Amino acid sequence: MSRPPPPPRRAVPAPPPRRPVRADPSDERGDPSGIKNGISPARAAPPIPLRKPSDSSSVSSVTEREGEGANTIDKSRLLARKPPPRPAPPLPRRLPSLNEAIPPSSKEIPPVPPPPPRPPLPARKRAEDAPQIDRAASPQTPPEVPGRRRLPPPLVRGSTPPPPPPVKLSTKPVLETSSTDGVCIKCYDFSAVDHHASLFPKHNIQSLATLARDLTEPFQSETEKARAIYTWLSHNIIYDVQAFFSGNLQHATPESTVRSGLAVCDGYAGLFMHLAKLAGIRQVSKVTGHGKGFGYAHLQPGQPLPPPELNHAWNRICLDDEWRLIDACWGAGNLNGSVWDQRLNPYWFTADATEFGKQHYPMDDPKNQLLTGRPRTWQEYIAEPLRPMIYGDFYSLNFDIYSLEPALDGLRTGGRLSFRIAKRCLHMSTAEEDNYVAFLYTNDQARTPLVADGSGGWSATVYVPPGSDVTLYYVKTVEDRDAKGLTVEEFQWMYGRRAMGTGGLAKWNAA
Repeated sequence: MSRPPPPPRRAVPAPPPRRPVRADPSDERGDPSGIKNGISPARAAPPIPLRKPSDSSSVSSVTEREGEGANTIDKSRLLARKPPPRPAPPLPRRLPSLNEAIPPSSKEIPPVPPPPPRPPLPARKRAEDAPQIDRAASPQTPPEVPGRRRLPPPLVRGSTPPPPPPVKLSTKPVLETSSTDGVCIKCYDFSAVDHHASLFPKHNIQSLATLARDLTEPFQSETEKARAIYTWLSHNIIYDVQAFFSGNLQHATPESTVRSGLAVCDGYAGLFMHLAKLAGIRQVSKVTGHGKGFGYAHLQPGQPLPPPELNHAWNRICLDDEWRLIDACWGAGNLNGSVWDQRLNPYWFTADATEFGKQHYPMDDPKNQLLTGRPRTWQEYIAEPLRPMIYGDFYSLNFDIYSLEPALDGLRTGGRLSFRIAKRCLHMSTAEEDNYVAFLYTNDQARTPLVADGSGGWSATVYVPPGSDVTLYYVKTVEDRDAKGLTVEEFQWMYGRRAMGTGGLAKWNAA
């Protein structure tokens, strides 16, 4: 409740004027009320009580106040004795704003300790005992199958090697490829040979004999000579897509193939054989049979076994006392729909007989399989189990199809599954700075990176939702820069914060 207003004050009449009276000398303190001096008391608030003065100062105080009003003296005394104002307390320390950058700490971060030494490499399985590979020779991505040789000294690898210099005709590098040399063809650096082969465009060719001499003269080993021919075909001969899809396939000679620059598999195999013989490699022939390339479909359960079909051609050749199988057509690119993707695919130059036979079946002679045991039958070849879908970058990054887990397609989803990949050769570097981060992607948009498992590979165990496919990707670029050397920790921090380019490695479908 609010208080009621006070009653109005009654006016007090002023007293009649009086004669001023002198202050009584006997009164040492005077009249602070002003009544003795004839001054009416004011109705203002009473003044703050003053400290009682000492007796020694009373007389002088009265003398100084003579002729002055008591109120004036009292006010002066009050002002003189007013205590000084208290100092304001210090302001609290202001916290930094959220919009202000926090200054970095001057404390130095200690360097990262070096990684522990890697364990010794495990023994590699024999190619004959390895599981069957998948349908790697899909029309979009003809697979690269590794070859099996004895191991060489490790290659020196740089993070970004410069392009190889042209091979001088006065030098003759030697590549020993026989089984007694201990040289691994999968690890051998053919970059100088490949660069040399790119220096001879077909429009400058005078004759096939001159071309064969120019391509192979710098090299002594038959393997390097064959590689130069193999690489030259990938740069200068294009797959005749129109003739293939129209069915209008005409017989071609090596001369007509070079003139037109077009060929199908038979033209590639014929020109490779002709140039190899001109280069002095006598033991070379053309093999015809079936290839699991464009249009190949896996045999479904209950589907009758199809009869053998001839649809492909490749070469059998003896290089440095060792028989090998080479597919120059698939080594020059692959069909992407109805468009030919022209690029060098070294896979089909280094594949051994067991790996080569997963995608090729010779019709003319079973001995052309070059297997150490009994030849495979048509039924074993055409009805092999369904494998995961393999993309081209899986082979260009030198991963091993035999190390891929799970090995078969048709995943049992709704639980945790383990996945693993490894390099195709034990000499190939598994260091972070030489590789890309690979990760698994499921239908619930989970992205799980594979980590080094200490056995020369990368693995991860993830939960796969019911009915989910699983795709294995790798990080190609981060903000348009090569992502080789990216660590798993950096990938986890950058994902969603930085623009990333990815490439496919493999895909498993749900059962």
